Amino acid sequence: MSFFRELKRRNVFKVATAYVVMAWLVMQVTDVILNNVGAPDWVFRVILLLLGIGFLLAVFLAWVYELTVDGIRKETDIVGSASVARYTGHKLKYVIIGALGIAVIYLVLNWGRTDVDAQVPLQTLVARPAVIVLPFENISGDENQDYLAFGLTDELIAGLQRTKNFPVVSRNASLEYHDSKLNANEYANSLGASYRVEGSISNGPDGIRVLATLSGAGDNQVWAERFQRVAGQAELFEVADELVAKIATAVLQSEVQRVQRTDRPPKDAWEHYVRGLSIVLTFDPDKFEYARRQLDQAVEIAPDMAEAWWAIGELEVNNYLSQPLLEETDLERLHTIINYFRKSHELSPFHAAACGCLGYMLTSLGQRNEALAVYKQALEANPMSARLRSDYALYLLWNGQYEEAMENADLVLKLGAFSMDRAFVWIIRSSVAMAQDNPTEALEAVNRAIFISKDPFTMPAAVALLYALGEQSDAKRLLDEMQQSFPGISPQNPLLYVMLKPIDDILAQQRERGEENGPVDVSEIYRLLNETEP
Repeated sequence: MSFFRELKRRNVFKVATAYVVMAWLVMQVTDVILNNVGAPDWVFRVILLLLGIGFLLAVFLAWVYELTVDGIRKETDIVGSASVARYTGHKLKYVIIGALGIAVIYLVLNWGRTDVDAQVPLQTLVARPAVIVLPFENISGDENQDYLAFGLTDELIAGLQRTKNFPVVSRNASLEYHDSKLNANEYANSLGASYRVEGSISNGPDGIRVLATLSGAGDNQVWAERFQRVAGQAELFEVADELVAKIATAVLQSEVQRVQRTDRPPKDAWEHYVRGLSIVLTFDPDKFEYARRQLDQAVEIAPDMAEAWWAIGELEVNNYLSQPLLEETDLERLHTIINYFRKSHELSPFHAAACGCLGYMLTSLGQRNEALAVYKQALEANPMSARLRSDYALYLLWNGQYEEAMENADLVLKLGAFSMDRAFVWIIRSSVAMAQDNPTEALEAVNRAIFISKDPFTMPAAVALLYALGEQSDAKRLLDEMQQSFPGISPQNPLLYVMLKPIDDILAQQRERGEENGPVDVSEIYRLLNETEP
């Protein structure tokens, strides 16, 4: 009898097949359980090793032993007539068929699923990275200022820990960096940190200056910004709060891109996009033409680059705001801008900035149902986007849904938004407070918005709110500053209607309550201010 036939007679092949199928099922169930309880990766590897050892043991036992009516006996001790290997083989067939049936059902139920399910909330996906804040450097040249660097480091660690968006390496571990012999990237990696924050601070007669950077595990720079605050106008705590917000947002956005996107556009397209985007973010009308050429080159090289189409839309929005209104072409220009955001939205349906801008543009034209559909779809997939939440909160304010607007505005602050989005939030809070007849809170909120960002979207609303709250002189000063910085901006601009309509509605409500001494609408506020002598 050949060795192969003997293996078959002793049911070694059937035992091996049954074991492999059952082990595969065990591995699938174990993987699900371990993922749900957050077990470390080594646990699964140990189980896999044990299953491998078990396979060798099962094959060995099938060869050496046989299950008979008298129990388990060695194969060499069994007389030929006493062997029931054939009967045992039939039972193993049923075991194999049953196990394969269960395996087929499992595969059918999980068909089409990917490792990263699109329905998994992003707060779960972005909870993986850890951040370390390395000690900031005092570059003022005065050792007596060392406490500022130490204090800023401490505030950043505590502030990032309060956001609870991701793990933050402990303060003690961060401060031990200088005692190590590792460079910054190696030290961060040794503590399991995916991102590290570094920077410097100086304090002089002209105020506080802070340079902060955020780098990834591969030593690539994710974000960097320089802050300067005039002496007497800001405290260290305020600078730390703004830094925490921007760092948290940068980490979350970086993680969302890592999770949702595995491809990158060609390097030269990306370079053109970055050059153009730098102009978009600084709102420099003198360089708009250069920025448009850069972005056009980006989409020419990579027509499916959603980011570049969004940036073109943003650039044209800025261009629209910086030029005098031309009624005969305004509507056509607005629809052209919307088409840029639609293109970006089609290429990347859950691109937060594209969805937020598209929803904002549709709202400005009164297309509230389509705007709501865009927001709902994007928020379902990207609920942790501060940018998207701020635009949606503004839509809710425009729609008169004050409580829902406040809920989303509060969430934006918790998520750590960039300056413009945070300014949006305080304009929203000021408008709601004024609608609820709480002028003190409304005035405090609008002043915070002005302090955070004097951009072409929030300044027109801030001017109107200041005037409506009785601060006419402050409103006049802000209007003069706005007209110097953004001479083409007018309250009649449709893009500003989203910000200004809620104020018109609140003024109308006040008149309905008998407060007829106030201005009728925002247009009247601007007319009165322009007639006022400086």
